[in-house]
Amino acid sequence: MKNSSDPSVHRQREQQLIQHVERLLNDDRLRVDTTRGNRAVTTLLRDVARSDKAVDLKRLMADLGVPDRELQARMPVGESLEVTLAQTSWWVLKNIVGRLRVVCVSPTRALLKSEAPAPVGTSELSKLIAGLPPAERRVLVLIDPPY
Repeated sequence: MKNSSDPSVHRQREQQLIQHVERLLNDDRLRVDTTRGNRAVTTLLRDVARSDKAVDLKRLMADLGVPDRELQARMPVGESLEVTLAQTSWWVLKNIVGRLRVVCVSPTRALLKSEAPAPVGTSELSKLIAGLPPAERRVLVLIDPPY
């Protein structure tokens, strides 16, 4: 794929990735390693939390002196998904057995300056992973029994 300096291309790719992952969450073929072995995602309870960094984008645009609403609408917003996978035990307790996190990273600063974006390097990727917030620490949650 060609690297483009057009922000709308990056936004479109970001949306396509998130939509693809959401479709995969309903597909029997997606299997993940859990604390109870390799399982199909559809056999587990899925709690999907979707978020983005639109506020951070607006702040960066203000810092760089680029208050353009049309450009902001075309820019990628750093969408992410965090999927918490759980299984029930005794029809009442919900045990978390795995997590899946999808994060879209775009060269926002380069796109705002209309520069050619460079690929993400290993050091940048390491910083990104280290900067991710830890997953929530929910271990046991009561749910309504099926009867």
